[in-house]
Amino acid sequence: MRLLKQAFKVKIRRYGRVVGRGNPKQTWRILAGMGATGVLGFLMLNVILYLKVDSMDLTEGRFRIGVLSTPTAIKFSFVPATEAFNLPYGDLPEFKQDGDEFDFGGLYLDFFEEDDVKRQIFHNFTEEDTEYRLPDESLDDDLDGYYYFDDDKLRSDYIDSKQTCRRIPEHRVNFQNCNTYHEQELIESGITFLGAGSYRQVFAIGHSFMEGIEMMAVKDIHISMDVAVDNFEFVRMDAMVAERLSSSPRTFDIFGFCGLGIMSEFFYHGDIEDLVITGDGHAEQDYDREELQPQNDLTGKEKLVLALEMAEGIAVLHGYGGGPIVHDDIQLPQYLLNKERSMLKINDFNRAEFMLFDETTQKYCRYQNGKGNGNWRSPEEYKDGRLNEKIDIWSLGNNMYALLTGLNPMYWTNTDGVKKAVKRGEISYIDPRYLTRSKEEKALARLIERCFKYDPDDRPTIFEVVSYLRNAVSESLSEEESRIDILQALADKE
Repeated sequence: MRLLKQAFKVKIRRYGRVVGRGNPKQTWRILAGMGATGVLGFLMLNVILYLKVDSMDLTEGRFRIGVLSTPTAIKFSFVPATEAFNLPYGDLPEFKQDGDEFDFGGLYLDFFEEDDVKRQIFHNFTEEDTEYRLPDESLDDDLDGYYYFDDDKLRSDYIDSKQTCRRIPEHRVNFQNCNTYHEQELIESGITFLGAGSYRQVFAIGHSFMEGIEMMAVKDIHISMDVAVDNFEFVRMDAMVAERLSSSPRTFDIFGFCGLGIMSEFFYHGDIEDLVITGDGHAEQDYDREELQPQNDLTGKEKLVLALEMAEGIAVLHGYGGGPIVHDDIQLPQYLLNKERSMLKINDFNRAEFMLFDETTQKYCRYQNGKGNGNWRSPEEYKDGRLNEKIDIWSLGNNMYALLTGLNPMYWTNTDGVKKAVKRGEISYIDPRYLTRSKEEKALARLIERCFKYDPDDRPTIFEVVSYLRNAVSESLSEEESRIDILQALADKE
């Protein structure tokens, strides 16, 4: 089929310019010269695309087609390979232009006004009706202008009309290996349901490897979720970030990606959330008035080591050579202990952002992702403000707060209460008694305060956080102790 398409494409490129030059005899002679392969390719394409030719005027370079029985008039402008055949048709035309707007991809399709046909690409993301949103739904910038995949200018205007924000090459990467992905046996492999997140479910499958069985994880979208462009992009981004960072031992390994599913490394020891928050994460505001009572049984050394492991995972994203990658969803469940129990790996990149770049100012462009949900987010996320990698620093502060106290941020209120308080500039209460309880908890408390700065520019970079924590861990551990010893002891607590 690919050969037929190719043959058809080549013939049209060679002879298409003649069609429409007002010489019917020459037109039919050239069409006859296309040969059986070209004609067969043309017919096959019509069948495949469900096209019904209603009328044809070859002297005008125009024909009317019916797509799924709906007539649509289209005018094609073809570009010939004149030099190869020495056809006397003048210079090759440039891509056609209407005013200041080029048609996408250089393919010019002239839709006739009398048929009231519109292109399904909107130049104004505030349109009340797009293919991403039903007419009765309100504007949601998480689903509209963001998804202009094929035009940097439109996406740039959505991000910030005062900047020229261009996508970096990673935005166009797509390495789906669907054949390999679907070759995996599911039923015979003893597939096991592991759990579900906000929009995906996770399964474990056994994969035959050499003489043994290797476990893998399959993450697929909930059956209740729409097969929609935003979900495809979330999954693609998860896969692309994992693939770009595959050389790092601190990010999860990806084995396959197709459509709305990902096949990846299986984590035998799970995530660290239950180690850090042993209860429900909530308590009365003055629950420890009489005596300081951390709600987990982690030692100061364990808290510091876990904090450093989490920070080093984020540093891999923020320090990516192609430009900073924002994780955009830093929480405790995103960190999992590797098979050897020697380090934490960071997981789940579906909300990640390759930041756009302004070539004029030589700076990365901030972005929006819709008003944040949950109780782990920064003030600028809850306000739907302009975001950069410093949102990960705030969320890391929440993780470290949970390490310190064993509780959720602002543990005395619900999610709505957290949102309102954070937007007002309030932060989670850090009991001053932690400053004297141990040197490790003092170091952690001081760092949390810096991560909770309201202005993102006042927060430390992840590299400053890593440096600070490495020094604190070095001062905490004895010569006989190592970070791996601490992690393996923690795994034994499970």
